[in-house]
Amino acid sequence: MREYTFMAVFEPGRKGEYFVYFPDVPGCTSWGRNLKHAREQAHEALALHLGAMLEDGEEIPVPSENPEIHPGTEEGYKTGFITVRI
Repeated sequence: MREYTFMAVFEPGRKGEYFVYFPDVPGCTSWGRNLKHAREQAHEALALHLGAMLEDGEEIPVPSENPEIHPGTEEGYKTGFITVRI
């Protein structure tokens, strides 16, 4: 089992929800009803996404030192690190 840590971007929605993406893991996204729920969902999404990559024989991306926030990200976003063991 290996441990992987990636930065997640939590983008606020209009109704208190948060959309989540990982700048260093293209295609890995999630959302939650609130920030706590979004964090839980982000953990699950990252674990499933990386697990599928490993099963498919794909290389896991190397986390960058300064991940780039997508230009269209809504103001008020938050970042945090998500660690999973696979």
